[in-house]
Amino acid sequence: MVGIKSTATAMVIILTVMFALATGTPVMAASDSGPGDHRPEQSRRLLLQQLPADKEMLFHQTMRDARDRAAALNGEIAAQRLALKAIMAAETFAEEQWQDAADTMQELHRQRHAIMQDAVLTLARSFTAAEREILAEVLERRFGGGRGGFHGHRGTRP
Repeated sequence: MVGIKSTATAMVIILTVMFALATGTPVMAASDSGPGDHRPEQSRRLLLQQLPADKEMLFHQTMRDARDRAAALNGEIAAQRLALKAIMAAETFAEEQWQDAADTMQELHRQRHAIMQDAVLTLARSFTAAEREILAEVLERRFGGGRGGFHGHRGTRP
């Protein structure tokens, strides 16, 4: 049986992650066990194995679909980033044009975060309280804080 304290902790984690995803707040990828743990994916995998097989499969499929849908926006985001850079570097700064491009960039990021938020909601609706506690821990380890970025890596930008 899940205790009140652990349930409250799980709910705080879920709400924190969902708020961050919904608002576009930068959320960092967690280091799982501490500074010496260089295998966070293995730790998350062990947690997911605690789920019933059908729920683990649902998790992987839901997150894979969400990642694919979110990745479809990456080209638009890269193009918008270049457009913003060009506007900033122009001889004459076009404030209105920059604001429109910045608004478009913000909307693209909002769409990407909404995709991931919908995936979490889909899973949470399908999981029991104990399974949601595992989900909250997986999300905390993936997005909760530490190093990296929302997507768990430090990529180069065009």
